[in-house]
Amino acid sequence: MTTTDAGVGHVGHLDVTAIKGFAVVPTERITVTVTGVLGNREFFFAEPSGRLFSVDVDSHLLPYWSRFEPATNHLLIGEGRDTVFDEALPTDGDTAEFDFEGSPRVGRFVAGPWDDWASGITQRPLSLVRSVQPGGAYDAHPVTLQSEASLAALGHETDGSPVDRRRFRMQVTLVDVAEAFAEDGWAGREATVGDCTLRIGGPVPRCVGAEHNPTDRSRTFKVLQTINRVRGVGHGEFGRGLMFGVYASVVEPGDIAVGDPITLDATGQ
Repeated sequence: MTTTDAGVGHVGHLDVTAIKGFAVVPTERITVTVTGVLGNREFFFAEPSGRLFSVDVDSHLLPYWSRFEPATNHLLIGEGRDTVFDEALPTDGDTAEFDFEGSPRVGRFVAGPWDDWASGITQRPLSLVRSVQPGGAYDAHPVTLQSEASLAALGHETDGSPVDRRRFRMQVTLVDVAEAFAEDGWAGREATVGDCTLRIGGPVPRCVGAEHNPTDRSRTFKVLQTINRVRGVGHGEFGRGLMFGVYASVVEPGDIAVGDPITLDATGQ
């Protein structure tokens, strides 16, 4: 039997987006599989060259939300309270291989009205692609975590409000964590959250995407400068960079719900 520490925190928020590069939206529960979080980053836009569309490439789609409903095979896209698309997805389409941070992933092109719509907004020729693996359009690892204590260490937005957790586009935000950046010290350890067991990985390098306010795309709060001032340059699996939050891989799939405690194995073995 694996011994564990006392709980180190609880799940305070869960955030997902069906399409990579769109706004994350809150949810009460997620299902974590070995290939990713169901309904999260199921889709992505790609240019004809195969280059992935993401927030660090272009933030024009950031104000839009997206949701995938597997029971009806419908994709919904909207802004605020308005729904732009609510369409059934085709079951066929050509496949191609795409590069995700050096990891090849297979995707299937999804015909529909969203290509012309997204291309018009971004002024880039874009095609919607669905990951062949459920939830497989993540960058490096299927789950990411941050803590409210770490967010608080960055100070406040320019209007005095707490730093918006959505800037960092992470699935799991923990509360009741004792110290800022404590999660960085959990690398290599197994964490039990809900029905799921994760192996905590290294820190997540932050890019210019975090600079954009997820509501209006403004860049008045200099996130990267703030991380550099508070933490300095860190080191991770992709080299040196400005780090915030941590990656996690999946040991045992399962569900995670808001309010679930997180416990760590005692030895990291």
